[in-house]
Amino acid sequence: MDTDTDIKHGFINKSNIKYVVSNTKCGDEVVVLIRVNVGSRDETDEVKGMSHLLEHMFFRGTEKHPTQSDLTSVLYRCGGGFNAYTSKDKTVFHITVSKKCIEEGLDILADSFYNSLFREEDLEKEKKIVINEINDYLSDTSTLMYYGLNELIYEGTRLEKDIAGSAKTVKSIDVDMMKNFINTYYQKDVVVSISGNVDCQKMVLLIKKFFKKKIHYDVKKYKSIISDKKRELYPQLLMKQKLFKKKFVKKPEEQSFLGIGFSSYDHNDPKKHSLMIISEILTGYMGSELYKILRGEKGLVYGVQAGIETFIDTGDFSITCSTGNDSDKVNQCIVIILNELNKIKMGKINEKLFADTKKNLIITIKDMKYSPESLAIKYADDLIYSKKVISLDELQKNIKSVTIESVIDVANELFTPEKLCICYTGSNLLHLQ
Repeated sequence: MDTDTDIKHGFINKSNIKYVVSNTKCGDEVVVLIRVNVGSRDETDEVKGMSHLLEHMFFRGTEKHPTQSDLTSVLYRCGGGFNAYTSKDKTVFHITVSKKCIEEGLDILADSFYNSLFREEDLEKEKKIVINEINDYLSDTSTLMYYGLNELIYEGTRLEKDIAGSAKTVKSIDVDMMKNFINTYYQKDVVVSISGNVDCQKMVLLIKKFFKKKIHYDVKKYKSIISDKKRELYPQLLMKQKLFKKKFVKKPEEQSFLGIGFSSYDHNDPKKHSLMIISEILTGYMGSELYKILRGEKGLVYGVQAGIETFIDTGDFSITCSTGNDSDKVNQCIVIILNELNKIKMGKINEKLFADTKKNLIITIKDMKYSPESLAIKYADDLIYSKKVISLDELQKNIKSVTIESVIDVANELFTPEKLCICYTGSNLLHLQ
């Protein structure tokens, strides 16, 4: 999937928008998305939750399609739908349509992007929805553990806080603030990405047709937003933590949730590929190391997950699971997880398992070519993080280049006592040293 006809990308001068199109050469589903390089990390305390609230508002109606039902019915007739999501560093609006309806889909997406009505009555409804969403998260024990772990890993940065903001900040946001936020943060590093069984050159022409101007909404200015449009970066976060951090969230529920995490590498650091191998070795499948012990041998957990998150300047590695709300069980899980990390640090890695893990990751990467949604967001991320498209072939080569020695080096750099963060929920406080 690496010929000139399979991937095309470029830049539209008039609109200041980047684009990338990828041809999957199979299937009828086409994904079209807009990736805006703004998320919760870009928000001042006064407007926490703004990006997430905006995500909710963009498909509420335009002059051409006055209601959400008008928008959805067009896409429904095309065998598709729309969705959106916000993260710490991006907001993504995406639609899925059948191949024959690409132009209608692009029309809907562009119309919502440029011409959303942002009615006060719609905003008040969405505020209620978002506040209910926030309250749902705050009542979910596993989410509280995740929030706590992020606060430890990213302490003192804008990355430590939840994406949705608080009920107080959401209530304070009005339409003028939203429009001004768009005019401030949606002017650069916007990517339109299309993936599916499509003619790349034709898609480029359609993108240029529908996204030929800069986004702008008429509104008075808010200095508190305008003055803060430059993103704060934390490139040395990995080296700054010098002491073990822990957080206990008291919850009497039947299950305790546990998160073990470390500051890690940014998106462009090649060491992240070794970390991907470590993640797979630990929890990649039912026979992986932590599954074998925590579930198979000890019966302590139903599932356990290792995960990597990367940003332009930093990242994190975490292992999460749940067990019975019992101090001894939580302690056992912590000891077992840390022991497995130490084994990797000492080079106790089975060579066959290592080879099989690399093969499995490479197969997973190859299979991405059959997933328009995965490709659309991957290539959009590439343009922002790496300033270029990284092909699936190149990604496979990066995985192939990982050695046992490089995995050991990464483990010894990251998994140190002073960089360790642990957050857990339960009835009783543990005596962690």
